[in-house]
Amino acid sequence: LDLGSGSGVLAKVALKLGAAEVVATDISAIACNTTALNCPSIEVIPSYIGNDINRTFDVVFTNPPFHEGQKSNTSLGEEWLTQMKKVIH
Repeated sequence: LDLGSGSGVLAKVALKLGAAEVVATDISAIACNTTALNCPSIEVIPSYIGNDINRTFDVVFTNPPFHEGQKSNTSLGEEWLTQMKKVIH
């Protein structure tokens, strides 16, 4: 599961490394569309950090945002880590 896929670059790398299945999720419609264009063979689910996903995965990867403007903000990354625990085997 690529949590917060953005452009889908991590999903694409997972496919190239031999992942049997890759699912990507992002809250942004633009990000979902971009991921679908970059990785047409994967399932893309519009969702805020996977809240709408009702299954689990062997691997969950992400590159969460950790800045608000010029300031570092780790709270969003911490929220993502909490969500990752819900969707990993």
